[in-house]
Amino acid sequence: MKHKSRKKWLLVMAVIFLVVMTAKSFGQESKESPVLPYLQNGDRFLEQGKFKEALGEYQKALSLDPNNQYAQFQVKQIQQKTGLGGDEGQYEMLPPRDYSKISYELGPVFKDPLNNFSIRPPKGWSVDNTDPNFTVKLTEPYAESFIFIKVVPTPNPVLVNYQFRDQVEALVKKLLEQIPGAALRYCNFEKFHDDTVLRTDIIFKTGPNKSLVSTRYISDINRVVIVSWVCQEKLFYTFRPWVESSIASLNLNPR
Repeated sequence: MKHKSRKKWLLVMAVIFLVVMTAKSFGQESKESPVLPYLQNGDRFLEQGKFKEALGEYQKALSLDPNNQYAQFQVKQIQQKTGLGGDEGQYEMLPPRDYSKISYELGPVFKDPLNNFSIRPPKGWSVDNTDPNFTVKLTEPYAESFIFIKVVPTPNPVLVNYQFRDQVEALVKKLLEQIPGAALRYCNFEKFHDDTVLRTDIIFKTGPNKSLVSTRYISDINRVVIVSWVCQEKLFYTFRPWVESSIASLNLNPR
């Protein structure tokens, strides 16, 4: 019974992380969140082509939650398309993106000696290991894609088997019922280096767009390393080679 309790705790932690990560990344706020009305208003104005009004709503959301990445992303997109608010200096203005010129190069190795892993982020991406929700967060310059890594300690090794898959699938589906338009697209095993890992893909609505969260659960002795990446569904195949190359560089026991 004790072993089952520990395993259930791990699964709950893993799934809670997945939901928290999507919420913090792309504005999937709870009904009680004070920023939700501003995000919804901004999305509505954006769909109507009212960029100035939309910008104002997203900035109101940021005044309440400066770290809301969905609002940050929408502000950057509006500024880049229209130039609105560019003189305020709050956000770096980036040139219009030419997706055909993405180099897909990786940057220098980032090592986390405390959690004993290393990874090569995509070149130009920012690295943040101060966010309380994640061990490390990698952000693409235009905030169009993210990689999240969370290290979850476990009292015993976790077996990535059919029972683990079924429990994760059930918990993910149950929690996604609380997010309108969200669905589990994939939940199955795959090879990562020489190990068998579990991968889940979920799709959910973010304003006028849809976003995809692809998550791997990697068991490693006394911990589970959860690696997720997020992007808009329409940009999935654009970013996939870059992101997958970075994730493949993950080393769980670097020297």
